Amino acid sequence: MTAAALAAPAIGADARAKSHPIVTYKGIRAEWDLYEDVPGLGALHTVCPRCAQFGLITQGNKRFHVDDRGRLSIDEPFRCDYCHWRFGLKDGQLLDA
Repeated sequence: MTAAALAAPAIGADARAKSHPIVTYKGIRAEWDLYEDVPGLGALHTVCPRCAQFGLITQGNKRFHVDDRGRLSIDEPFRCDYCHWRFGLKDGQLLDA
């Protein structure tokens, strides 16, 4: 059985994502985009696995990092602006918060 996948669209024609971390929630895989226009000040273009709406998380609002194996973690829980679902992210795994 193949997992469902959600992918975020490009932010702009001239913007290039540094990486495309994959996050998983209950069998749903989502590809997020990591942008770093200024080194150390990044932004994540996200897609909610519950409502499939797109969002943006900036390093100034929530601290996040990608480890050497490409797994994304966010230091504290956050929520979708549309369905208001709260979740956490550790090592590429989305968890209910």
